[in-house]
Amino acid sequence: MSRGVEQFDATWTSISALACQQMSDVLRIQKEVTTSVYERKVQQLQQEVEGLRSENESLKSECSALKTNAKILELELQRCRSAMDAMQASTESSKRRDLNSVVSTAKQTRESLARVDNACKNLERRKELEDNYVQVVRRKDEEIADLREKLSRYKTEKQKVAQELDLVLKQRHFISEQLVLANAGDDCAGESK
Repeated sequence: MSRGVEQFDATWTSISALACQQMSDVLRIQKEVTTSVYERKVQQLQQEVEGLRSENESLKSECSALKTNAKILELELQRCRSAMDAMQASTESSKRRDLNSVVSTAKQTRESLARVDNACKNLERRKELEDNYVQVVRRKDEEIADLREKLSRYKTEKQKVAQELDLVLKQRHFISEQLVLANAGDDCAGESK
């Protein structure tokens, strides 16, 4: 009987050590999984993406307005060219003035077209940045989902270990009672002899 108690104590010690180790691992994982930090980062990135989208819409409007202005300037340039052709018979000084006007208009048109081109390039760069931020947000969402899944598994494992530990405690209590009863029976048998 003493040997059985020793074996039980050894088994109990092993199970208790394993349960404590598992619970320690669960607590360590819970401490490491700081999902709130990732959620704040994701929220910050989402705000930056919204800001980029707003700037993107503003650039689109500006680009559209510049393109419209460019078309208007192109029409003006065509009218100037038509006027220049119509004034071929006028004096040299008049032709010079008209030519200067046409050159000035053409220069303004080129500058406007350059602004349109730069705005379009900026729009493309903004779009690339937005796509990059969206990818970052998606990756962080996936990381958070993975961490939450791990945390859920560890919680389930912790609950399972707790249930097993409770069962072992009940079994130990039951065996202890049986040992007490058995010892009491031995004592009674000894006294009767």
